[in-house]
Amino acid sequence: MVYDPSTMVERGVVWAEEQDPFGHVMQSQYMHFLGTCFHRVMEGYGEFLSNQEYDDMIHGKTVVPALRKYELDIRRQLIAAYGQDRQAIVAQVSGSVTYMDVKTARPVDICTLSSGWPALYDGSTKKSERANALKESWHSANPTTSNI
Repeated sequence: MVYDPSTMVERGVVWAEEQDPFGHVMQSQYMHFLGTCFHRVMEGYGEFLSNQEYDDMIHGKTVVPALRKYELDIRRQLIAAYGQDRQAIVAQVSGSVTYMDVKTARPVDICTLSSGWPALYDGSTKKSERANALKESWHSANPTTSNI
C-alpha cells in the first residue's frame, strides 16, 4: 500500500489531543501527519545534494523548497491508525513545491543551478514515477467496489 516507502512514517495518535469526542482523528491533524512525511521527503534531498548544499537549504541560506499548493483528500474516518491489515487508504495528499532563492525571494529553476540541484530534479522525477507505478500496482492488486 505504500507508494514511496522512504517517505512513510509510523506515528501514534494521541487520544486527548488528536481525536474528537467520538474517537475519530480530527481533520486538522491530517496535515500534521502529512507534514512529517514532507520532512522525510526533504531528508531524501541529501541523496542528491552535497553536504554543503543540503545544510544551506536546511538553514535557509541559498535555495529552499516552498510548498506552493496541496490538495488533501480524506477518504474515510480514521479511528485506529494501527489497522494496516485493512489495506485502506485513509488520506492522500498531492501538491507542488516551488524552489525559491532566499537572497532574491524569487522562484528558481533548480535544473539551471550547479552541482546537485539538477540531480535532485532528475532523482525526484524518477522517485515520482516509481511511486506512481507502485500506486497503480497496489490499486490493481486491491480492487474496490467503492470510490472510498
